[in-house]
Amino acid sequence: MPHYYHQIFTVVTIAALTAGSTQCNAGTVELDGVKITSLSEAVSSAQAADDGPHVINITTDKLAAADAQVIINEPMTINGDADGNGVKCDILADVKAIQALPVGKAEKEKGYLEVQCAGAVTINDLQIHPNADASSVETEFVDGIRLLAPRGKNDHGQYVLNRVWVSGSDGNQNDAFVSLTSTDDLYNKPGIKKWSGQDKRLARAVIQVDKEKEKRKALKQLGSYDSTLTDCQAGFGRGPALNIAPNTGNHVVNGGVFGHSGEEGIRLAGATISLKGTPEKRIAVLRTGNEATAESGGAVAALYDAHIDVMEYVDVAVADSTKAF
Repeated sequence: MPHYYHQIFTVVTIAALTAGSTQCNAGTVELDGVKITSLSEAVSSAQAADDGPHVINITTDKLAAADAQVIINEPMTINGDADGNGVKCDILADVKAIQALPVGKAEKEKGYLEVQCAGAVTINDLQIHPNADASSVETEFVDGIRLLAPRGKNDHGQYVLNRVWVSGSDGNQNDAFVSLTSTDDLYNKPGIKKWSGQDKRLARAVIQVDKEKEKRKALKQLGSYDSTLTDCQAGFGRGPALNIAPNTGNHVVNGGVFGHSGEEGIRLAGATISLKGTPEKRIAVLRTGNEATAESGGAVAALYDAHIDVMEYVDVAVADSTKAF
């Protein structure tokens, strides 16, 4: 298991911390697992207080209960290792609750953590996995993380994920987080709970970096955004592990592990995309293509409109007869 260096974040508060309170100021919230117990609660509390940027400092290593959906629509930083002990906050996502959420026809996709805002959103040191299987039925689709373009036509977002790991759960081990670094065939192991399926619209993945879309039938376009994923991991989805699909912006993957997926480990389309490993921190794509079809492009697949600026130090180990690139 590679060693990951964890940054220490210092938050300067405007007002003194009130004794016994978990809230430092209008935009800074401490998720301690006692007074504030879930990421969804912490984000809602911060966004209800004032305009951002907000800070969520998580000082517990594991959330006690499965969490509801998290929607980030204001600039924010989430520190999953705010106590600096080198442990990512472990979060079990409440898949059944997310599946039950009502959505409009134009927004059928659902995810545990969704980001859609103008400005900067940085998420550090989270370990996310599902408490139930999302299956391959469209009404039961749930992704781990979805990055979406801001709603304002002229708005621009800057989304950064550092050391965010999204994987499956082992139902035989009390829904324990499943490590993606194994080369064993864990995808087909009985009891493994996975993320979403695939609905032929190329809009699903464990981590979905979504395409800018028209607002329903109107001609208005959503805004644009850049994304950077550093030392992230994604796997155990019935579709791709990571799908990067925007047609504008710059999207960079710095190292990481992607795989144990039904289809591609990494799917690329549009925009300016860079896959940048290093000799010390390579990009590893492994155990993909478990439910691959004739249309599947391989462990790393570039669609016809993909603009790839850089691809370096990318290692691929495929399952069965799946193509590597």
